[in-house]
Amino acid sequence: MDRNNGGHSELFQEAIITPFNADQIHAYIDQYVLVHRPQWESKDYQKAFTDIQNLQDLVKNPFLLKLALEVLPTMVDTQRDMSSTRITRVELYDKFVTQWIERSELRFREMDLNSHVQEAFKRLSDAGFKQRGISYLKELATAIYTHQGGNPVVRYSEYLDQKAWKEPLFNPRDDLKLIREAIPLMCNGDQYRFIHKSVLEYGFTLTVFDPSVNQEYSEPAPSPARRASTGSALSFELPSTIEEEADPIDTSLPSSSLDVKNLVREPSILNFLVERVQQHPVFKDQLHAIIQLSKTDQTVRIAAANAMTILVRAGITFIGADLRGIKIPGADLSYGVFDSAQLERSDLRKVNLQTAWLRSANFDGAQMTGVMFGELPFLQESDCVMSCAFSPDGEKFAVGLYGGDVTIYETSDWSRMRKITGHNKEINSIAYSPRGNQVASGSEDKTVRVWDVESGDCTRILEGHGDSVSSIAYSPKGGQIASGSEDKTVRLWDVETSNCVQILEGHESLVISVAYSQNGYQVASGRDQIASGASDSTVRLWDIDTGICINALGGHRVGITSVIYSPKGDQIASGSWDNTVRLRDVGASNYVQIPQGHGGEVNTVMYSPDKNQVVSGSKDMTLRLWDVETGICTKTLKGHIGEVVSVAYSPNGNHIASGSWDRTVRLWDIDTGDCIYTLQGHIIRITQLMFSPKGDRVASASLDSTIRLWDVDTGNCVLILQGRGDAIAFSPDGDQIASGGDDYTVRLWSTETGSCIHILEGHENMISSIMYSPKGHQVASCSHDMSVGLWNVETGDCTYTLQGHSETVRMAAYSPKGDQIASCSDDKTVRLWDIETGCVHTLEGHNEAVVSLSYSEKNQIASGSHDKTVRLWSTETGECLLEISSFNGLVKGIDFYDQYLITGSEDKSVRCWQIIKEQDKYKALLCWSSSHDALTASGASFNGVQGLGEVDRKLLRQCGASILPSLSTEQDV
Repeated sequence: MDRNNGGHSELFQEAIITPFNADQIHAYIDQYVLVHRPQWESKDYQKAFTDIQNLQDLVKNPFLLKLALEVLPTMVDTQRDMSSTRITRVELYDKFVTQWIERSELRFREMDLNSHVQEAFKRLSDAGFKQRGISYLKELATAIYTHQGGNPVVRYSEYLDQKAWKEPLFNPRDDLKLIREAIPLMCNGDQYRFIHKSVLEYGFTLTVFDPSVNQEYSEPAPSPARRASTGSALSFELPSTIEEEADPIDTSLPSSSLDVKNLVREPSILNFLVERVQQHPVFKDQLHAIIQLSKTDQTVRIAAANAMTILVRAGITFIGADLRGIKIPGADLSYGVFDSAQLERSDLRKVNLQTAWLRSANFDGAQMTGVMFGELPFLQESDCVMSCAFSPDGEKFAVGLYGGDVTIYETSDWSRMRKITGHNKEINSIAYSPRGNQVASGSEDKTVRVWDVESGDCTRILEGHGDSVSSIAYSPKGGQIASGSEDKTVRLWDVETSNCVQILEGHESLVISVAYSQNGYQVASGRDQIASGASDSTVRLWDIDTGICINALGGHRVGITSVIYSPKGDQIASGSWDNTVRLRDVGASNYVQIPQGHGGEVNTVMYSPDKNQVVSGSKDMTLRLWDVETGICTKTLKGHIGEVVSVAYSPNGNHIASGSWDRTVRLWDIDTGDCIYTLQGHIIRITQLMFSPKGDRVASASLDSTIRLWDVDTGNCVLILQGRGDAIAFSPDGDQIASGGDDYTVRLWSTETGSCIHILEGHENMISSIMYSPKGHQVASCSHDMSVGLWNVETGDCTYTLQGHSETVRMAAYSPKGDQIASCSDDKTVRLWDIETGCVHTLEGHNEAVVSLSYSEKNQIASGSHDKTVRLWSTETGECLLEISSFNGLVKGIDFYDQYLITGSEDKSVRCWQIIKEQDKYKALLCWSSSHDALTASGASFNGVQGLGEVDRKLLRQCGASILPSLSTEQDV
């Protein structure tokens, strides 16, 4: 298909090619080696593609595969370890283009050129042939984007284009002809084009930043206006007097092509520039400088918008940044992190803020006309949302609820039109008639009901199924309804008479889905279906050609029950067990963040002994190592085939142990990321593990009622302790292990002999967690009987029972000095206990069960809850010092050190927070976050913003932002 000019079919035709799979890559390599006889053999290429982690994904693109085969032998040495090598896309192009020009120069040297051409070649060689070739490539690419909007085919006529922009680039001078023949440019008659569109895009990026050139800094010239109207609130151009109004600032900036056009719709160019930012800090600094210049020079607003888009996509965060007054209209800030950033009075018109992190940011007085958040306010229901459907014209939306009710909404403003009652059990399926005047619902109560949309009256009750109705569909003309049921049948109903006209039998199990053919003459029924909503609380969008997930939309707190597109395909609605319907704009962004973090819930987090690293274990079956300073994921440890529920560092920090639901314990080398041992023996999933204080052993607890001790050096199991032991703890000297389980007892074991020293009895329900005091003289046990037991290690006596919680006590922690214990419970509280006198403080504030806590060295406790918050408490006063409410799932893991808090959440994130105190008030500053999959705006301020509609205002209020009316209706252009 011609993606460049629909009116000229003779122009360059670009084919869209499906990415290569592994077998196709291998076959192509073999054929390439056979034909071209390169320096490498097939096995060398295969080794490079295997050892260089990111290369395999790059070469799925056929053109990049060809580039890689040509240049790799000159870029890497297969005789060396390549596991730490990373080759980027832009590096492949750098080498490819340079190598192409160098080969051309060598070819010209060996050719018998006439005297005029030889003289031109000598002049070029003296001036630097390669440099001149690169310069021409850049000039041509910039001209194509400036004058042709990126259309890659250039038609040149020596007669017609004498005074056109093309003449200096395509005139028949000998030196220009040599240069044109030396770069990856093709000529067919009067048409010129690069050998691939991506080479044009690469050339353009060199005009923005060329690492081979020593950048000379100069203030960029003002850019001319580029849009038709200066009066519109959405116009990005300048008033005619702007050059007089703008005060030049004393700054040094590189000359740049960033102001040629908005690059949001140029993903290939952006990807090249993102890689430059990640490789060259000076380029990052230049982009920051352009953004700062936009505060006072409106002529650089397009360049500033592009600069911000590039930085955000490169993963650069703007935490606490002073961005007041910046002008970046049209920038794509989706997935950007702007925690506590200052954006007052900024020009953010048409900016994309889909899935952005805006917690505590200040947007007061900003221009936000046309801003895109990528979602609409969610619809709050009183019950779980089981199914939903758009009317054929998209003007109405029906929701089927767990309790049997149906809610109808007007999509113009998403106001509730009416609630319809009739079913007495959950609604599994809902469908509009083709005319949109009826809604049909299939229920767990074995019936199908037909409702009049305008009146809300039930006009038909279709009875006959012997079990719940799981799916329904209208025929194309609307005269018939098909219903599928758990009774293994499909029934066809006449809508007018309510009669069942056919019973279709044959399925051997429940029928989950039914659908009519377009002509209405056939009905398809299925037992299985593929849904884009899942129990992991995300909606995923998939490319049907490649099978690649192109977006993952978060926001729901629990599993998703229903997903549907609007008739126009521009919105997606998803219903969930969390009693909400979430509405997203599908086309808000063409950019999808490549996940840098876990793909599933984070179950546990832990600091390394030197506090320079954090390990996290996840439901996605991986461990990830994070640099505490930068938040970069340094290694991903793969091998488990079940979710990782427990992790532990060795005392010397050289190893990590992980326990999984796959019934194994794995020992990992931190430096290499290699799995040293896979420790097998448990027959049911692991619940907890830990290193001994000396680091020579690992203890693992399992639901198989055993505790196993493993030798770290050999990987051998040296002891098996029989007895209920879901929760375990090593004594500080390593001589004992305490275990507790569902037999209501705590057992103390000798790690030397494996003998049971004491059985501590007294609890009236199962043990949830256990720990030794810092001195090792005492054991604390938390139980489902709502108490914490304190036991004397020497005698086995219960010295104190801490009572006061009204529900299960989940865990406890000793203070660093050992004189205090904190316990958290399903009763929504944390309690502080003096181990001698009893309860000191009851810490109230959480709205749901508290499941994680950690002491700091500064008389503070952090607690994580099902209410999706973390709270910081004073151990001296019991006062809540701070609440962090920016999670989209319960906080399962917490580790506290000094003023830094690490959190791991059900929302898949690992985050590092700095706790600071300003004027007697505590604040949590986000240092870094592994990922986020939903718009976050809690604590953000949007007071006096201009251009936001009421729907967006409602959305921001739902997100916890403060928003007051605009102070003025005037548009500050």
